[in-house]
Amino acid sequence: MNPSERISEDTWIRLQQSQALAVRFGEETLTDILVLDFVKLAGRRRVKIFQITKHEEARKGADLEIFLRISRDTCVRYVIQAKKLYPKHQYPHINAKAGKSGLFQIDVLEDYARSVGAVPYYLLFNFVDHVQRPRHWHCRGRFDEKQLGCTLVPSWRVRDAISPPPGRRTFDFLHSDPAALPLRCRLDCDCPRQAQWGRVPDLTGTSAAQWHEDEHPSPEARGRPEVFVPREGPWPDWLWSQDEQIISMNDTMRLLPRPIRETPLPRRLLLIGPDTVTDGSD
Repeated sequence: MNPSERISEDTWIRLQQSQALAVRFGEETLTDILVLDFVKLAGRRRVKIFQITKHEEARKGADLEIFLRISRDTCVRYVIQAKKLYPKHQYPHINAKAGKSGLFQIDVLEDYARSVGAVPYYLLFNFVDHVQRPRHWHCRGRFDEKQLGCTLVPSWRVRDAISPPPGRRTFDFLHSDPAALPLRCRLDCDCPRQAQWGRVPDLTGTSAAQWHEDEHPSPEARGRPEVFVPREGPWPDWLWSQDEQIISMNDTMRLLPRPIRETPLPRRLLLIGPDTVTDGSD
């Protein structure tokens, strides 16, 4: 079992237990546990992290930003907002505002994604008592409902959910689209023919509308004028010359395209190399 699979399964079980025992788990706690588990399971040769406290966060950037190495010299970048599913199978805070700014989180997330050449995702932490496999499972690997404990959904699908008509901020609506995939399908997946952003060979020069038509042919996605076509960037090999697993502020600013005073720093930044399985478990 790779790190993404273990993290997703553990999240599913934690939320199941928290509902049964009436113990509250917040999105920030779940995201911190996710980062901790990646570092613990993958080790310093595969993962490096940067974190700031909530108090230090001057601007509301992403909850989590991931640099994912896809080849020797290149990586793709995901910026992520985390949301938790509540017992009635709804995401009541999915259209929250970003602190005292008055701006909606989804607008801040997408603006930041554009500024750094990343793809904006929502990381959804889930437990449901019943999964409809044909409707909710889009991974081409073996079905395992616990892998829906952590799913990544692109921001345009969340925009559909928060737009009229009401009643669509639900597990069923957000996971009925083929673009909603388990965490492992973006980070660790060995599924046959599984299309991963940044790993599809003919993406260069492909318009977003064509890409959605080919890869995500749901009625909502057809013809959508989406601007978040995957963009590859250089993998920061210079970070791996250091033994420390924690990235300094100076190193972090070298990864971002603008001066610190203009950059909405993410709360947590995670760099993940390939082949993250280190413990030999199944």
